[in-house]
Amino acid sequence: MFFIAYCRNFFLPLSEYGIGSPKPIRNLTTDVFGSSTDLGGRNRVIFVDSGFLGGEIEELISSLADPLRDAGADVRITSDEDDLFDLCPSSLTGLSRCFGAATFHASPTEGPGGVWSYTARMDAGLGISVYVNRNDNDAQKFVLPFIHAIDAGIASLSGSADLPAPQDMVEYPFTYETREQRDNNVH
Repeated sequence: MFFIAYCRNFFLPLSEYGIGSPKPIRNLTTDVFGSSTDLGGRNRVIFVDSGFLGGEIEELISSLADPLRDAGADVRITSDEDDLFDLCPSSLTGLSRCFGAATFHASPTEGPGGVWSYTARMDAGLGISVYVNRNDNDAQKFVLPFIHAIDAGIASLSGSADLPAPQDMVEYPFTYETREQRDNNVH
């Protein structure tokens, strides 16, 4: 009888809800790949150029790939998004050995729309728990550094001086519910 009444606590991911304090976003090459950060065996980064060669997309990918390789990442570049299934296979639970993948659909001079367009993909097993009072959440270790590196590369290629330097960018962890609201919703 005790297990039935208490089992809901076994199936909910542990988390710390609320609002955290701002912290600098990690640098992808120095603070993530070039450090002792535990990547859980995820060291492959994939860039999909969608066949756009000789332009801004290739230039951006090169500016991201070279420092990552120097930091020890297994960087793969492909032109076909379907290659992700072979380059980054996942288990039935969505876990893989890939850090992340980015597919570039357009830039101001390539593809439709005349603006930068990309899709970032991360391991489906990331982000199950969130602790707003810590700095080792999956989003802090994987997602934000990856997205920020891409965005900073785009800003650099676009000549934007309005984007703060990477060391000045901060993350602000939060959840959509407080601890009290979460407890009330679970009970």
